[in-house]
Amino acid sequence: MIYEWIGKPTGGHLPDNVRTQIKFLLIDNKDRMIKLSIEEHSPNKKESLQRFYRGFYVKEISDHTGYSTFDVHNLLKKMFLGYNLVNVAGETFKVLKSTKDLKVNEWHKYLLEIRVWAGEEHQIELPAYAED
Repeated sequence: MIYEWIGKPTGGHLPDNVRTQIKFLLIDNKDRMIKLSIEEHSPNKKESLQRFYRGFYVKEISDHTGYSTFDVHNLLKKMFLGYNLVNVAGETFKVLKSTKDLKVNEWHKYLLEIRVWAGEEHQIELPAYAED
């Protein structure tokens, strides 16, 4: 799979960034057979935590600081998740860890660390994640 987006279309439309990504993927694959499918999605716990994080934590910190959601997400990963070392052709690189790799208990720890930091450093009150 080259690309996957999970979310709710608003008013029958995909977000601009998703439409742009799909447009470029179609251009890049113009001479290939592709499969495009739309299916109903039932989120699991990790996806629910990811949506909560992006929808509340990243957005609220972005709104408060003026930084883009992309920059806030990367800053939070750098501050609270750190890096993996990746070896490519004998050379070692530091790569930010991904939230997609977090287990549920790691998600809860990550969200708590962000809540504490946001409250202490920026006086931003973030909601606790409520179990479904």
